[in-house]
Amino acid sequence: MPSHQEPMLRAQKEWDRRYQRTLGSWNYAKHPDVMENFWREGVARNKNYESIITLGLRAPDDVTLLWAEDNWGNVRRLPTAEERKRSGGAGIYYHFDYHGGPRNYQWLNTSPLPKIWDQMSLAKQYGADRIWIVNVGHFKGYELPMEFFLNLGWNTERWNAGNLDAFTKLWAAREFGNEFADGIADILGK
Repeated sequence: MPSHQEPMLRAQKEWDRRYQRTLGSWNYAKHPDVMENFWREGVARNKNYESIITLGLRAPDDVTLLWAEDNWGNVRRLPTAEERKRSGGAGIYYHFDYHGGPRNYQWLNTSPLPKIWDQMSLAKQYGADRIWIVNVGHFKGYELPMEFFLNLGWNTERWNAGNLDAFTKLWAAREFGNEFADGIADILGK
């Protein structure tokens, strides 16, 4: 799914392959007609698929507002009481894997389950539950938090502050067997 600066189901790399040599970097101010046609093509080619379309910052009432956390697992903004009345609702864009300044982290899980649960429970409490997206990047090292995030999104009532250790133990038992599940869950929970 395109995200960030990649609206209307078109990636910047698609633009670069097609137009970089002739028109340069994509720039709506310089090439509005070409850009609009490029975006229309993106929507048209995906018409048979359920898609999330990134529109920008000036969306109407029936468009879902998607709030990003701060790249460190802290939800920066939640919908106000007025925003919770919007028909489009709200959602969260969350990061496990991050590449940018001043630091990068990948292949090392820096997202403990209690923090994920805490932040996404706040999102649920404030009505930011229409769409939850997690930027995993490379899957290696994020298997546990990714599965937890998906399970939490599927059933926000199932997991809570009192049973997060049980999730980790069940995951460890399934992946490594019952014999080592307690020790592995203990290590993963640190």
